[in-house]
Amino acid sequence: MRKIRNYNILIIGDLMLDQYIKGKHLRQSPEADIPIILKASEENRLGGAGNVAINIKSLTANPILVSVTGNDAQSYKLKSILDKHQIKHQLIIDDSRPTTTKCRVIN
Repeated sequence: MRKIRNYNILIIGDLMLDQYIKGKHLRQSPEADIPIILKASEENRLGGAGNVAINIKSLTANPILVSVTGNDAQSYKLKSILDKHQIKHQLIIDDSRPTTTKCRVIN
């Protein structure tokens, strides 16, 4: 594989927040067959195009991410994670939509 060190790679795509909520199963809901979980912890990761950017960064290249997010708490979480990983980004804020979030609840 050719080395991609120091290449600037533009990524345009759907940025998602992958959210993992861990907790303890308390009981089943009487209204529906779903568990009631007591939240113990929450972990947020980059998903979608953000995951691609993390993988490119791990190959020592320079990812530049462009994506659309909502104007909400999830968008700010994504920006914080991108800054933490020193991934250059341009997020276009769209007030008419929520930030795409995939939430997984783990017992």
